[in-house]
Amino acid sequence: MVAALVRARDEGAAPVAGAVLFSPWVDATLSGASLRERAHRDPILTPAFLERCARAYAGDTPRDHPLISPLFADLGGLPPLLIHVGTEEILFDDAARLAQKVQQAGGTACLRVWQGMPHVFPLFPFFTESRLALVESARFVEDGTCPPTLFLETTF
Repeated sequence: MVAALVRARDEGAAPVAGAVLFSPWVDATLSGASLRERAHRDPILTPAFLERCARAYAGDTPRDHPLISPLFADLGGLPPLLIHVGTEEILFDDAARLAQKVQQAGGTACLRVWQGMPHVFPLFPFFTESRLALVESARFVEDGTCPPTLFLETTF
């Protein structure tokens, strides 16, 4: 999604009003510390799986190419982003670094961290947090309102 936003900006496409990201993977070089530090906590993704995916996705293109790993792109001029991420994800650092880089480039990136939640948790309707994340996402799409930056105390 972020690579598509970067490419659309670079090609002068009509801008979108904003984007909601669930557990974004934006670094195919796999350089985030959470990839190693949270590997034992993530019930969905493993470093080995992401390594295979990165090799298949990048092919002969260097993994740090901005359209393979948009974390390394110029992130100025992107639409506002709402980024949801769970604390148990090996991709936690991808989300946090993306938000930081967008903000450093003068953009809006709302990082919503959900305590105890796994990768792409909003897709699992049995979590109360999933419904809350979807409501917050709808509000963001409707009026650009960033949700509060609180940490929900839950257990997974």
